[in-house]
Amino acid sequence: MRQTLTVLEQNPDIVPPALGLPEAQADLVAMDRLRPVLSRLQRLTERVSDSEMALGSDLMNTALEGYGLLKVSGRNRSLEGAAEALGARFARRGSRPSAAPAE
Repeated sequence: MRQTLTVLEQNPDIVPPALGLPEAQADLVAMDRLRPVLSRLQRLTERVSDSEMALGSDLMNTALEGYGLLKVSGRNRSLEGAAEALGARFARRGSRPSAAPAE
């Protein structure tokens, strides 16, 4: 792109006005200014995403440990209902496809 615009700028006699060379040159300048901003935003977004993932992992580990405590210690404190309600949330789901029934 840049080389083409440079060659066109150096040879104005072959460039029809309808091509919009000045606008294209302005777009190139704008893109050159935008790229570093985009790069910084992408790095920031990646860091935020990594932080969200780490926080979610920490929360899940705490929730699983807490659920385990509720199952064991909650019986003595009348928390069976809460443990049962949370049980559906923490139930292990099989990752293997179910076998087809035998005919």
